[in-house]
Amino acid sequence: MDERRGRAAAQARGLLPVGTLNLIDLGDELGFLDGIAALQDLRQTTFRAEKTLLDHFEAKLKGRRQ
Repeated sequence: MDERRGRAAAQARGLLPVGTLNLIDLGDELGFLDGIAALQDLRQTTFRAEKTLLDHFEAKLKGRRQ
């Protein structure tokens, strides 16, 4: 799904659009998944995001473990 179109469709229906990285972050925070492992798996797919964004999320996940 095109992210821009998906976000627009969600907003038009009064929903809060949440991206893949935020779902991983939330799942990690709530203890539902290992966010670092999920992010590493995601990096092995065709998922596209700026390296700086991925690095930011990885640092955030690692910081939570300390």
